[in-house]
Amino acid sequence: MGDYGTMLEKADRYRIWLDCRSVGHIRITRRVSTSVLISLVKVVVLAMRRKGVQKPSLVLHFSRSLGSETSKSMDTFLEFCRECLELEIKVFIVG
Repeated sequence: MGDYGTMLEKADRYRIWLDCRSVGHIRITRRVSTSVLISLVKVVVLAMRRKGVQKPSLVLHFSRSLGSETSKSMDTFLEFCRECLELEIKVFIVG
């Protein structure tokens, strides 16, 4: 990703990266299961830990069509991350 950070994974349904401030980003471009989202969060958080980030921060990017379809289990998982893992998560609806 050049000056913007480090690409961790890229697939047809998502891409994940750390920006230059070591903030994790997950961009969901097509529907993914909750288990896929959990594994993506794991990859990002482990990458932040390897970089020594003390207070991990994650930004989720969803398209407008996917944002309205987020499942109850995904919402519950994100709540768990915020409350139990002390992971700061911001969700942005794009496009």
